Amino acid sequence: MPSKKEENKKNMFREFLSSAGAGVAVSYLTFPLEGYKKYLVGGLKNQKFYPFKGSTIFAANIIPTTTMQLMTDGFLKNHFKENSSISTNVIISSYCGIQGAIVATLVENCIIRQQVLNCGPKAALKDMFSHGYLRPWKSYRFIATRDGVFTLFMLQINPSVKQYVREHSSNNNLYEFIASLWVGFIGAFLSHPFDTMATRMQKTHEKMSLRSTINDVLTNLGGYKGFYVGFPYRVGLFFTFSNVIPAVKDMLENFLSNANLKDKTLESEKCSTENKLDTPTKNLTFHYSSYKNKAIDANAKKSLSEDDEEINNAMLRLNLC
Repeated sequence: MPSKKEENKKNMFREFLSSAGAGVAVSYLTFPLEGYKKYLVGGLKNQKFYPFKGSTIFAANIIPTTTMQLMTDGFLKNHFKENSSISTNVIISSYCGIQGAIVATLVENCIIRQQVLNCGPKAALKDMFSHGYLRPWKSYRFIATRDGVFTLFMLQINPSVKQYVREHSSNNNLYEFIASLWVGFIGAFLSHPFDTMATRMQKTHEKMSLRSTINDVLTNLGGYKGFYVGFPYRVGLFFTFSNVIPAVKDMLENFLSNANLKDKTLESEKCSTENKLDTPTKNLTFHYSSYKNKAIDANAKKSLSEDDEEINNAMLRLNLC
């Protein structure tokens, strides 16, 4: 039987594999939405759009980002009571996004610079680091705010809404889909302005304050509506990531858990078989020993009876004499 420490390690490894696998699969398939959104917000309409330019680093980024978000959520919830207050759950969910933004900021800077320079990820990273070792994390505060809103909706609000729908409706699948779509719409509406400002800031090497970023959006993207350029694509991403990633993660985690359970069952059956084989061997040894002892006793009795018979014959001969 594995110790509790070994079991915890296995659980963490399964959590990592399922989180990373879900993130990579979903992010690569949906990247054209992210790429086109940045293409519009970055004001790059005069350049050719490449649907998967930046997709490799984006998919690779999802491994640490999604893993950090989902594993942090699982870790913190394991250390709090199941019936924690709403405020505690909100803080945990938002913190997961803020932490994941450390990696996401670097990658999204790389994507927009790839589009601006029409180059690969190595050239984009080299270009950014030439302007300072913190340049790839430009716009972190906007990405952290955006991802904090995203993980709050993905890990807290969306599951709660789905649970409510299951308990209060008969046609669960249809109403769950509609409810999730509305959750995605509201979450995207609240987070998209931060995403827009982050992209505008990432596009250039110039230092930009909050005020100058807002002025840039108002001036170059058509006023206040500029904060919602590419909004439909953000809704699509928000809905897909907040619903599909947790579902795929659970599916992979169940698969890995079942595989582990199967291994345990096979091991248990093997031990049981060995015990079954062991028992007849012990019984056989016992029966052989008993038989041997009985055989020895029989030979001894036979020997004694033969001796008695010789003594009796000798006595008869003496009497006759």
